[in-house]
Amino acid sequence: MTLLTAVVIGATLFLAYSNGANDNFKGVATLLGSRVVNYRTALAWATVTTFLGSLSAAFLASELITVFTGSGLVPDQLIAAPEFMAAVVLGAGLTVFTATLLGLPISTTHSLLGALLGSALAGHSGGINLATLNGNFLYPLLASPLIAMALVGFFHPLVLQLARLRPRADRGIMPHLSGAMAAVGASLPRAPAGSEVQPSPAGSRGGDPSPPSGGTRRFAAHDVLHLMSAGAVSFARGLNDTPKIVAILLGAQALNLQPSVLLVALLMAAGGILQARKIARTMSFRITALNRTEGAFVNLVTSTLVIFASRWGVPVSTTHVSCGSLFGLGLVKGSLNWGVLGGIFSAWVSTVPIGLALSYGAYTVLVVLR
Repeated sequence: MTLLTAVVIGATLFLAYSNGANDNFKGVATLLGSRVVNYRTALAWATVTTFLGSLSAAFLASELITVFTGSGLVPDQLIAAPEFMAAVVLGAGLTVFTATLLGLPISTTHSLLGALLGSALAGHSGGINLATLNGNFLYPLLASPLIAMALVGFFHPLVLQLARLRPRADRGIMPHLSGAMAAVGASLPRAPAGSEVQPSPAGSRGGDPSPPSGGTRRFAAHDVLHLMSAGAVSFARGLNDTPKIVAILLGAQALNLQPSVLLVALLMAAGGILQARKIARTMSFRITALNRTEGAFVNLVTSTLVIFASRWGVPVSTTHVSCGSLFGLGLVKGSLNWGVLGGIFSAWVSTVPIGLALSYGAYTVLVVLR
């Protein structure tokens, strides 16, 4: 194994860790935001279902692996250069990790796109295929959050009707599920004293009482639906993001498919467990207030769009789809936190150029050190 190959593997695992830290909690944010479960239980559910989605990517999302090797976007001889792939994952990983530390939910997909472009420019590849860039990347990434917003807005009146039919009594119909989830949550590393995620004042309008920070609670029927929908989003996210990162290892011929998928899945899980807290606070409480029925609905829209996109090799951003769903809900309810929205949108706009700049610099340094 050459030094550059080792750099590719290490940088890819760093990107996977950063991705988990920034993205793993997004699928279950509505569970915490609507007070169905506490932070640790939500994180446990996200970890398990994302991991299952990651493992399934080897069978269900092979088209995305091809897209994110850069094939068709940049010349094949550049893709074969180990410094190209190393620069891509370093640029993308640093972008995502920095956003995580700031509590900003950004798109790993956009980070990778920026890094691919930066490495291609630094490698003087002779041009970027604009047709591939637009068709395979820009159009799906721009359209997907708008579609999510439109679907949430269109079906929200139906959701309001369903919410009125929700049983008032919180009769526990799945005590075994609640106990099992609490047990998995208890096995996760404990947060330092005082750092447990709590609702901010802006997010305290959801209307549902917060469950105790410890112990278990029994789930009613609508809570079970909400849990399943959140698990579907996390599964879809693992299915959609894992092949994008695995593609780097395969493109650099560093590892085969099966060990690549397993390593990426494990590092994504570790990142989510250890560093998801700031993203959890932003996604769960700071964008908009929501109740349990609305949370399940938002998850259903997000998971459906992402799973279909993953199956057909369309590189949407789970972050943008999930945030788009929450934005749509906040708009129709009139409860959108515009200050937080502005911060998130600014981070989205800057993701591609920051990834491009970091990748360009990494490629330049790696070529000098080669």
